[in-house]
Amino acid sequence: MNGMKENVSEESKIGIGLVTPSAPAPALFSNRFERGVKCLEHMGFNVKRGKYVSTKDGVTSASAIKRAEDINNMYADEEVSLVMATIGGDYSAEILPYLDWEIIRANRKGFIGYSDITVLLHAIGIMSQQVVFYGPTLMTEMSEYPVPPQLSKESFLQILDEKTSYEVSPCDSLLAKGNDWALPPRERNTFCPTFHKVIRQGQARGIVLGGCIEALERLRGTKFWPCFKNSIMVIETVDDEFDEKKWRSFVTDYTNMGVFKELSGIVIGQKMWNENSVNSLSTMLLEATSDTKIPILYGLPFGHISPIATIPLFTSAVLDADSMKLEYNKPFKYEYIKR
Repeated sequence: MNGMKENVSEESKIGIGLVTPSAPAPALFSNRFERGVKCLEHMGFNVKRGKYVSTKDGVTSASAIKRAEDINNMYADEEVSLVMATIGGDYSAEILPYLDWEIIRANRKGFIGYSDITVLLHAIGIMSQQVVFYGPTLMTEMSEYPVPPQLSKESFLQILDEKTSYEVSPCDSLLAKGNDWALPPRERNTFCPTFHKVIRQGQARGIVLGGCIEALERLRGTKFWPCFKNSIMVIETVDDEFDEKKWRSFVTDYTNMGVFKELSGIVIGQKMWNENSVNSLSTMLLEATSDTKIPILYGLPFGHISPIATIPLFTSAVLDADSMKLEYNKPFKYEYIKR
């Protein structure tokens, strides 16, 4: 895909297809949705809307079959180069049985989103051998008022350009929570300082896998659960506050499953946690990986925060914990080897 510049010609524009795989946020907050569409168009994209992108059927946008139909159609559409989820939610896993893997395999294009979209990213990556992206959705970063956060926008555009490298490193501050989407929009201009930590030093190369740790749980025991051998696990949580009991359960489960023995490295996504909370998680992870001594880093900006970087999945990168960065070479090459 070519780099994007504002005010480019119609012939050079990249097509983005919008789908709503889970929560019906576009139907509930139509003004915010339209602001996000206009933002993408101003950035130089042609935007296509799925048939059910702005509908509502209970707690989802439509039935599982209809939501899957929108994704299948976007992959079949030659004018679409990137499929973007409008929002996450809790119900993306419902559509997995209805995705047309022949169509998706035959039409190689990116899929981007985060949170519950983790489910779809891993399913698409495993079943169709395509690089996907853990990054912004339309209703969150792209619909921010009056414009998207600079890091979120620049990182998103960088994954589409033709440069030979791409790097994710910590940001100095995060945006505080905004106001309710049902209220008139208000600019978020309060920033909170961040804390980063090298939990264990070192460098490692591996296939980048992961996303929202709560969403990953929905894939356990299915054919969509990834093989973590020689991978760099990038994980983050929906929780604003550090939940020690939850993280202890995750670390225990992954230890008993043998996941940590397979990893090349671990990156924990940035949160507004204090140093004591990060130290508690550090102790758990250091103990769980005491045999392998893999590099572990806390504090890269992705997932349920703002601003966020875009994280390519199912392609290799180098985790340099000492320098606090994750480095990719371009073009992103699918390198995942299924168990």
